[in-house]
Amino acid sequence: MRESEERYRRLIAKMFNGFALFEIICDRDGKPWDCRFIEVNPSFGEITGVNTEEVVGRTLRDIFPETKQSWINACARVAFKGKPLQFKKSFNQIGKDLEVLAYSPIKGQFATVFTDVTERVKMEMALRERENNFRALADNSNDGIRIASRKGEYVYVNKRYSEITGYSMAELKKMTISDLAAPSKVKVLLARHEKLIGGQLYPAHYRSNIVHKSGKEIPIDVTASKTIWQGHSAAMTTIKDISLRNDMERAIRTSVNNFRNLAEKATDGIVIAGENGMIIYCL
Repeated sequence: MRESEERYRRLIAKMFNGFALFEIICDRDGKPWDCRFIEVNPSFGEITGVNTEEVVGRTLRDIFPETKQSWINACARVAFKGKPLQFKKSFNQIGKDLEVLAYSPIKGQFATVFTDVTERVKMEMALRERENNFRALADNSNDGIRIASRKGEYVYVNKRYSEITGYSMAELKKMTISDLAAPSKVKVLLARHEKLIGGQLYPAHYRSNIVHKSGKEIPIDVTASKTIWQGHSAAMTTIKDISLRNDMERAIRTSVNNFRNLAEKATDGIVIAGENGMIIYCL
């Protein structure tokens, strides 16, 4: 028994996580109002900044005067009912965010094992801020923008992307790259997506076709890049509907061809000069 207890104490002492064992202190009416430190490990002091030699035997409110009654009540429920509690909380008194697991080794006592997640929380907040800034810009973009996960699932689309494809934003978030790609382009687009997520180099600007909700194929101009979305690798694609541009190019080519046909059949000579007087066409 003594050997087992010694192993337990050595384990607690070497933990990177903070550890503290408490007993609940109740008032005359049997209601919990504070808790007393029974044992702490060295990591407790490193994380909280409290001298561990001065903690044992003192109460939580003695060490941390700003402790709220609601926190003590929650820990008392753990101590007396035996149901573990896990949570993440900002502790302003020590200026840190902790991830805490509280459990009861015996009735009337509770132990806490906690990890300092301050830097992780800061990174998550910075990531959310960047995503919010991106949404503010993308939601008002004249280009269609979508972000696809590693599996090709749409995790973000903007309003313009919805307008180009004919699908609602809610519908698009249930779709994948394969669902919108023209049948002849599916394999090519999936291969591009896989290479992009894998960090391989390939043309980031290209033309392709997607299928509108009506079933009509739409030519698009595409710019793709790798990004991070909610902490995971993803692919961001910006598209432009170039249907009108293609129609205009075809109309211009037709007009030029018609002119050439008429000019070649003309009986008179034809000369076309630019603004600088240089001849650009003659027959």
